Amino acid sequence: MPWTDAADRRKGTVQDETGRLWDVLWMARSALAGMPRAHRRTPVSLHQDT
Repeated sequence: MPWTDAADRRKGTVQDETGRLWDVLWMARSALAGMPRAHRRTPVSLHQDT
């Protein structure tokens, strides 16, 4: 489902889809970097609340 301005207004968010994806990927990377090297694989799922 596409990220829309109407959904942003309804939810009160001020971030675009690209910015939110960057944040999610950065946080996943940060979490993995703190793990021992042998455990640096983990599934990441993204869900958009519409």
